Amino acid sequence: MKFNTFLHHNPVKRIISITRYLKEHENSIKEICNRETNPDELQLYQKFHEKQIKFMQNERLIHLIVTLFICLFLLLVLGFSMMVTSWIPHLLSFILLILACGYLIHYFKLENAIQRWYIYSNRIEAKLHENQTQHSKDPQ
Repeated sequence: MKFNTFLHHNPVKRIISITRYLKEHENSIKEICNRETNPDELQLYQKFHEKQIKFMQNERLIHLIVTLFICLFLLLVLGFSMMVTSWIPHLLSFILLILACGYLIHYFKLENAIQRWYIYSNRIEAKLHENQTQHSKDPQ
């Protein structure tokens, strides 16, 4: 995906899943890291990437809080279902278990994607530093 189309993506027109968004952004950053880019363009990419990292850090925090609460409720309902002979708490425990598993898997994917994004951020920073070093050595 080209950077310009990625920048001008309108989320209102096209609903996109977070995992697809993570993959699209990661692919665009990989492309940037693997090709020659002028320093000004690279700084633009770096700012954009850092902004996306901040957005995903907020997303990650929200998912962590929700996951912890779901797991807390699961433990409470499991404890309650041990004391009661009714089938309703067992059904609720099963539903919360499925929900907790889904949130844990999603949080795992989100966390790993953000960790990879940190690596790409470091690569962009290294490229910028390399470009600055080359420009300061070149006599003009």
